[in-house]
Amino acid sequence: LSEAYERLQPETAHLQPDEADALTGRDLRRVQGPTRGTQVPHLAVSHWCSQSSLRPGIDTLVHRYGEVRFSAFEPLLTLLREHSGGTADGTADCFIDIGSGTGKLVLFAAALGLQSVGIELVHSRHVVGLRVQQALLEEDHGDEKTAPLAAAIQGRIGGASLRCADALAPSEADSLGNGTLFLCNNAVWPSRLTAEVVTRGLTPERAPRLSVLATLKEVPEEALEAASLVLARASCVSVTWDPIG
Repeated sequence: LSEAYERLQPETAHLQPDEADALTGRDLRRVQGPTRGTQVPHLAVSHWCSQSSLRPGIDTLVHRYGEVRFSAFEPLLTLLREHSGGTADGTADCFIDIGSGTGKLVLFAAALGLQSVGIELVHSRHVVGLRVQQALLEEDHGDEKTAPLAAAIQGRIGGASLRCADALAPSEADSLGNGTLFLCNNAVWPSRLTAEVVTRGLTPERAPRLSVLATLKEVPEEALEAASLVLARASCVSVTWDPIG
């Protein structure tokens, strides 16, 4: 996966200023999440960036693209699965990456055997993920010893779903509905957008199987309460955003 992205991911996958302006200017309505104190609370795991990805004093998007590193993702995924403790109905976990960028983590999770879905709003990033996914599916593994395993992994990667969409759109309810393990790549999101995604996008109606949510920046406390989420842990994860981006 890492080699495929090095070959196929162009610099144009980074966020362009006009796209950033469009995202910043979205109509973010005031969050008015209902109180659901009688429901069993979900579990939220919050993972913090080691450096702030926002310019000091400015709660806005920065024209910079970053990701969770491959080396950090597998331990994070293991942690999510440990906190999840399995699904109540005995079905398999499903990993949902909101703000999936070029789809690296989605394809990685799929290769490990998880049903995986990535939702990315910026088209140029989404296209990179599709190109890498297709390239991996077309690779020829002629070694008889490794071919069966390679074919199995290719099948898993081919089953991953990369979507170019707004996670808050009504059309994405089906995509979110099967998710149990969620990652929200909100390192450079305004706090109000994080709150909106949590309180509007991850409601029990839209994400009924959600058991664990990981974020790269803290979720506002009032948003956690409104969404019946409980902060279980804060720790560090290695990312590619730098202190000014």
